[in-house]
Amino acid sequence: AEDLVDAFSIFKIEVKVIISESDLVITDIYASGKMTIKISLKACVLWVLCTDLYNENIEYDVDFIKEDDNWKIISIEEI
Repeated sequence: AEDLVDAFSIFKIEVKVIISESDLVITDIYASGKMTIKISLKACVLWVLCTDLYNENIEYDVDFIKEDDNWKIISIEEI
């Protein structure tokens, strides 16, 4: 039912998370860098014609630690 509601909704929410490799500093098991979260809310007619209702970019300083083969966030602070 939730998929049907989303298919017929006139609103579309887009979220993008970007961690730029050029801003990333990596040591043995630690890394730090900047992360940007882009959020947009659009109103769409038949998912073809869309207009932006809201846009926001939020930037963070982020620290990571490597556990096994995965990187985990250990600190995040909005800038």
